[in-house]
Amino acid sequence: MSKIIRFPVARRRPHVLLCRDDAWDSYRVEAIHFPCNPGILKWFDDIAEAFDHALYVSEKTGLPVIDLTEGRGAVA
Repeated sequence: MSKIIRFPVARRRPHVLLCRDDAWDSYRVEAIHFPCNPGILKWFDDIAEAFDHALYVSEKTGLPVIDLTEGRGAVA
């Protein structure tokens, strides 16, 4: 189960990032500041699929998720 953390969050700590990548016109999910396989970086067209993947990566790595998509502003 993911835990909820309110902003502000120290972004220098390891976390899973979910954000809108306007350059690729898609959503990006990646592990930040975490020594891991570079395969934990994916792009998605659908926000629901991206959010599900971010939660999956969070559960696998034990890191919190920071959701920076427009209108959400939540950390899970």
